[in-house]
Amino acid sequence: MFLRKLIAAAIILLLVAAVVIVCVISMASESGTADALFKPHANATRSN
Repeated sequence: MFLRKLIAAAIILLLVAAVVIVCVISMASESGTADALFKPHANATRSN
């Protein structure tokens, strides 16, 4: 039973972490910093 509770807690933590990451990425993309975070050279190629 303990192992089952441990696995359930791990799955819940992973789901919460995934939601938080998606929220952070969506907020960053709204402000326009997502390209700077994930694609550092995208701005340089656009300016050229």
